Amino acid sequence: MKKTIWYISKYASPLKYGFGTRHFYLAREFSRLGINTVIISSDSNHLANIPSRDSSYTKEIIDGVETWWIKTIKYKGAASFRRILSWLDFEIKLWLMPMSKLPKPDVVIVSSLSLLTIFNGYWIKKKFGCKLTFEVRDIWPLTIIEEGDFSKWNPFVMLLAWAERFGYRKADVIVGTMPNLSEHVEAVMGRQMNCHCVPFGYDPELYSRSELLPSGYEERYIPPNKFIVGYAGSIGTTNALATLMNCAIEMKDLDNIHFLLLGDGDLLGYYKARLNGRTNVTFAPKVKKSQVQTVLDHCQVLYFSVMDSKVWR
Repeated sequence: MKKTIWYISKYASPLKYGFGTRHFYLAREFSRLGINTVIISSDSNHLANIPSRDSSYTKEIIDGVETWWIKTIKYKGAASFRRILSWLDFEIKLWLMPMSKLPKPDVVIVSSLSLLTIFNGYWIKKKFGCKLTFEVRDIWPLTIIEEGDFSKWNPFVMLLAWAERFGYRKADVIVGTMPNLSEHVEAVMGRQMNCHCVPFGYDPELYSRSELLPSGYEERYIPPNKFIVGYAGSIGTTNALATLMNCAIEMKDLDNIHFLLLGDGDLLGYYKARLNGRTNVTFAPKVKKSQVQTVLDHCQVLYFSVMDSKVWR
């Protein structure tokens, strides 16, 4: 009989809604291997444009993958109280979900964020007698301690630390995108754990073609005949864009060099205000993932940086 995987993450998103995540690409490949795959996610996601649902639970078939959307509290900013409320709303509704409509799982994969989903994952493991895989995509609460200036004694941080340890302890296997994840897990748990790296990949089909940008986008945001230094991604604390901004300020008199930042984030307003009036910097609105490559084709240099923190060790 076919094996069945449940892949649960509040932030799973298909490319059709503007931002394709790892979950859907892996689920599609699982399906192609003959594995029955179910994704359970939320319709509230600050990175994607997922349509709001009328029902608390809505089924949709995407690329052959059975997908269940849970209607949850909407929020805008990544760093907001409503985002935490949306996490809690997702967990409560996941626990109440009528799972008799779904095929019985052989494996349940719980993918962060939110870390709180690991509690539901363990409950599903006990309910169905299946294996539990804990996929760590963001190392919380270490990230908000190191890069968000939260105290390790903050009650919310302590709750997340407990959830992290619970997940490591109860999972049958721990996987993550980070090659050195095992060092962190062993530091947290004080002993060696069953950890494996499943690194980021990419979909060759997505980058084998260039999708046209929206009408007028190139003319408005991409200056012609310039040496363009480009950045594409979130504009927030963890992306460490201060160095790039300082370079743009110091190089303001070099007319042939232009800085192009593509994306959105909590610090977008701050950086726009700081560089207000600079003609050598453009903040371009985000585009569909299938169009990002088209923007990057106009750049001569691409910028990527991270904060000097334990997260990136």
